[in-house]
Amino acid sequence: MSFKLRNLAPIALIVTTMIVGFYVPDIIKQIKSSDQEIHTYCPLSRAACQQGPATITLEDDQLHPLKPSQITVDWPSASPTLLLELQSNQMEMGSYKLLLKRSEQGLYVGDITLPICIENTLEWIGSIKNSDQKVYISVRMN
Repeated sequence: MSFKLRNLAPIALIVTTMIVGFYVPDIIKQIKSSDQEIHTYCPLSRAACQQGPATITLEDDQLHPLKPSQITVDWPSASPTLLLELQSNQMEMGSYKLLLKRSEQGLYVGDITLPICIENTLEWIGSIKNSDQKVYISVRMN
């Protein structure tokens, strides 16, 4: 019995179609979920910004590299700390994380100190969260 190469073409087509059909829905789902991660960011400055349960203020209107700026968060939470996470949306600068500790007044405070960057201005976006909720923030660095 002679088996020719042209007999393999329909089998290869069927196998390829099955593989593509199996993975394409996951790829489409991944693309759609990444598009849905658009949030409204609370721009941090001296003026209080309200998002969800949190009211957030920053000591300075803009951050400067290696210069600490105090952030204050008024959040009705029983948690002893909140987690602040920031990443630059313009260049890879890594992830900046800071635990905000609850003060005696019931406010969460900490000092944000961002690293040096070669750009003149840089926007950082991220979030502040407790165990149940997350609010989205942005800050400009000059």
